[in-house]
Amino acid sequence: MADIAINAITRRVQFTGNTGTGPFAFTFNILESTDLAVYKNDTQLVVTTDYTVSVNSDGTGSVTLVDPVISSDVLTLLGARPLARTTDFVAGGDFFAASVNEQMDSQVIMVQQLDEKLSRTIIANPGDEAASLELPLKANRAGKYLGFNFATGDLEAVQSIAERITISTLSPSGGTDGDLWFKLSS
Repeated sequence: MADIAINAITRRVQFTGNTGTGPFAFTFNILESTDLAVYKNDTQLVVTTDYTVSVNSDGTGSVTLVDPVISSDVLTLLGARPLARTTDFVAGGDFFAASVNEQMDSQVIMVQQLDEKLSRTIIANPGDEAASLELPLKANRAGKYLGFNFATGDLEAVQSIAERITISTLSPSGGTDGDLWFKLSS
C-alpha cells in the first residue's frame, strides 16, 4: 500500500437523477476497495457482486455498478473502513514508517467516518442550554410520538398513536388552531 495524504473531506457522496452504471467518482481517500459502502436507495450493495471499485494512486476513485441506476434512484458512496487496529508494534521489533503511516491513515479515516455519521444525527446546538437528547427506553416509546418536554426541552415519548387528539384546547400551552400536541403527564 502506498503512503497517501488523507484529505480533510466528508466521506460521503450521493448521486441523484443519474442513469447508467457509472463510473461514479468519490474524492475521499480509501486504503482498500472494501473501505467503501455503496447504497442504492436504502439497500447496501455487495462489492464484486453488485459493483466494482477502481482506486487511484491517491486513494480516491470510482464505483461502477453491475445493474444501472435509473433517474429516481439515489446512489450513496461512503467510507466504511472497519473500526479496528490492524498493526501491532512489538517492543524491540521492526518499526517501519510505512506501517506507522498506514495505521495513522486508518485512524484519520475512522475518525472522519464517525464525523460523517454524527453529521447525520440530531445534535444540540453548542450554545444551547444543556438538555438530554437521549431517547426514552424502547418500551416507553413504542407506539408513541417523540416530542420535547414543555418545561425542560428534553426528548420524551409524548403520546400514543391511539391517543392522538387534534383539539387545540388540550395543548399544554393553551394552543392555537393547528397545535396538535397535548401533554399526557407532568
